[in-house]
This record gives sequence, C-alpha cells and structure tokens, in this order.
Amino acid sequence: MSQSIDLSLYSGSAGVAYFYLKLTEVTGNAEFAEKARCGLSYAAAHWRDLLLPEQAAFQDNREGVPGVHLGAHMGVGGVGLVLIEGAKTFAESRDAEKYRRAAQAIGRFYTDESAQQGESGPYWTGSPALLMDGGIMLFLIALYETFGDQQLLEFIKAAGAQYLRWSAESPRGGVDFNGAGIETPFDWPNFAFGSAGSGYLLAHLFRITGDARYLEVARRCADFLDAVAVPQKRGKLIPHKLGGDDEFTVFYLGYCHGIAGTLRFPTLMGTLDNDIRWATMVNQLADGAEALGAPEHMSAGLWNTVCYCCGHAGMAHTFLGLYCIDGSPRWREFATRCSDILLGSMKTHADGSASWPFAWERVHPEELSQRIGFYDGAAGIASTLLELFMLERDDYHWPRMIDDPFPEDPRR
Repeated sequence: MSQSIDLSLYSGSAGVAYFYLKLTEVTGNAEFAEKARCGLSYAAAHWRDLLLPEQAAFQDNREGVPGVHLGAHMGVGGVGLVLIEGAKTFAESRDAEKYRRAAQAIGRFYTDESAQQGESGPYWTGSPALLMDGGIMLFLIALYETFGDQQLLEFIKAAGAQYLRWSAESPRGGVDFNGAGIETPFDWPNFAFGSAGSGYLLAHLFRITGDARYLEVARRCADFLDAVAVPQKRGKLIPHKLGGDDEFTVFYLGYCHGIAGTLRFPTLMGTLDNDIRWATMVNQLADGAEALGAPEHMSAGLWNTVCYCCGHAGMAHTFLGLYCIDGSPRWREFATRCSDILLGSMKTHADGSASWPFAWERVHPEELSQRIGFYDGAAGIASTLLELFMLERDDYHWPRMIDDPFPEDPRR
C-alpha cells in the first residue's frame, strides 16, 4: 500500500466515503453511490493497513497520544463505523454483506486481538478519551445495536466496568475522567479527551444496559463540568484545559475541545434522565458561546476554525440536533449563522470544485493545505452543509452523524 494513502475517518478516505454515503441517501444518485461503494470496498479490504506505522495516525499525531491508531477517529474503529453505515445504506445490495463482515472483523480485532485485561475488564490504550478507548466502545455499541450479538454486549459490559475504574474524585468537585494521560500536567475537560466525552459514553452505556451505575457517574461528570465552568457575560463555558498558564482563559468552540462536542453530553442526558439540570446546562453553555461572540467570533481552535473537529461545521451540526429536539428558532438561527461562515470561507476553483483551507491564514499561514477528511476537512464540512440543506425538507428528522451510535431518533 502507498504510504500516502490515509484510510482514517478523521482525515482520510473513510471520511470521504461517509460523505458519499450521505449524498447517496439524500439524492439517490448512482454516481455518488458508486463512489461510496468504491471507498467502502477499499476500506473493507485494507482496514488493517491503519495499524502500519506509516499511516497518518502515526505521522500526524498532533495530540502526542500513543495508541491513537487503535481508536475510533484516527484508527480502525472509525473505518468500522463507516462500514456499518455502508451496510445499512446498501442493505438491499450484495455489497452489504461484505461491509458487515468487515465491520464485524474489526469488532473481533477489538475483542480478541488488541484488548488487554484490566482489574475489572478489558481495555485497549488505557486512556478513557473518546479519541481512544471511549471511542472504541462507541464503535462496539454501534456494532451491537446494528447487528445484534449478546456475546458482544457482555463484552461491552465488562469493558464498561473497567472504564468506571478510571474515574477520579476531583478536588474541584464531581468526577473527572482525564484522557490527557498521567504524563500530561494538565487536564482537557471537554469532549474528545475529558469528562464531557466520558459522560456521553456512560450515558450510552446506561441506555443499552440499564445499569444505574453509569447514569450516576455520568451525573458526577456533569458535577465536575459545573465546578470548572467559567461564567461569561451570559452563561458559562468549559475551558480548553485545566492547568498551565492559560487555565480558565482559552475557550474552544469546536467538537474536540469546545462547545460543539461538550453540548452533546447534556443533550443526550436530557433524553434519558428526567432532570431540569440538563436543559439548564445546554442553555448556559449556548449562552456562554454567544457571549463569547460565537459563531462569528474566531474560535481559539487547534488549527482550523471551520472544520468539524475544531470549528463551525461541528457547531452547526450540534445546534441542528438541538433544533430537532425542541424546535427552538434560536438553535436554527445559530446553525444557519455557522453555515454562512462555512460558505463564506469556501474556496472555488476554475474547474468548478470547492475546498476549504486547513487553517485560516492569520492563525497558521504555514498550514494552508487543503484537506479532505471528515473531522479535519471538506468531507465533514460538506456533510454538515448537506444536513443544513436537508433541514428544508419535510421528511428531515434527526441529524445523526457518524459518531452517534443511536440506531434511530433518540426522541422516540
């Protein structure tokens, strides 16, 4: 395999295949369907190549976290999520079985090959982050809910017991899951690495198992987030990190370390737990983002202010989900404002194509390369714009994206 090929969901061909799946579902276009099939077939045949050291998960590991190739965003689990979606989209075709078998093979890779045994159950990297073990468990949940496998459910329960061992009582209040790792002198509390993402996973574990332990610890995660939230002119925001010179002063707006991801936790909890605190938390975080000047204010994101991971595409999708839950015009307006920024930052080319720069010039002028992946590039941005387009259709119900294991609209 060429070293230049990136198979990952985060930045490579699996994310592009997922975008074509979304296009196929919306348009029924045979050309889009063929592109999706080609990407899925390649992923089904070559997913193990993501374990090779020349892959982007190793070469472009900006977070400096070992084992990221095992996770569900930059690693094999993300490919598995796309294959699950492919099996559902092409359920009536002969390709569906191929995608199903490959997704289940990735499941067996996690259960039989790469899992280590902890004190209470299996684990993989030792990090609770959604980018790491938390995301692997989201993939396994999606695999179980799509194809059904009682043995896999029992494995998930055992892994969930081990996951609970990684919670720590915080002196600030509540329970903290620090996915940044013990070697890091600070704590990322938001979605990709912190307690917001861990609480989200625990809510899904409660949803599929009915085990009240997960619900209780998820509530304690919310207590921790409340304890570290910083009041704004209106509302509150969770800081990018705890510890270091910029503690409590830098706030991201995107999926990875900001409101676009963190809001998903109280939103999900509100569908499972009849407590006004979840609606209050959602409104406080949204108020805080608007007080910061979002979405027009430039995010303090990692490298890009518009991609799904770090910026406006992720924000737009989150607020679309909120709009579908309660119909508030506020959420729709917020999502629309995000879409205006996405369209305004789009670069058109002489051949009629379009792309987005990987970074805004005034942030990182050395990184203006065009990227095509789901989380860091055009596939995720275009997928979000597609959701915004679908909002105008009468049959639009729930903007589920790849990292949401709900088998159907969670309001049902």
